[in-house]
Amino acid sequence: MLTNVPFTCSDHVYVLLNTEPTHIPRKGMTTKYQHSWVQYQDTHFVVKQNWKAHIPNTSMYRVAQKLKKMKLDLKTWSKHTFGNFKHKLERNGEKSLEVEQKLILQPHSTRLNNWHYIDL
Repeated sequence: MLTNVPFTCSDHVYVLLNTEPTHIPRKGMTTKYQHSWVQYQDTHFVVKQNWKAHIPNTSMYRVAQKLKKMKLDLKTWSKHTFGNFKHKLERNGEKSLEVEQKLILQPHSTRLNNWHYIDL
């Protein structure tokens, strides 16, 4: 089971890999509100609009429906704003391997040792 921890004060987070989980993981993708979203006015608007929405029926049903709609809207907003994280991580992983291979071949290259400042 792979778990990403939330961002704190950096854009780097650790990833926890549990090779012996005690429970069966749920199927499907979950969406979690990211703490970093607080700085975006769009998320405040999405939350406010969904919470104000009038959905008839019992109170627990209303709350569940509002949360479900809010989750969908935030997920859509996140994909539109940040793109596909999985694709970006794969692409950046491939770039890192490329740079690593070049550094192995040319360990004293100034250009390669400053790779994070330039676009290769």
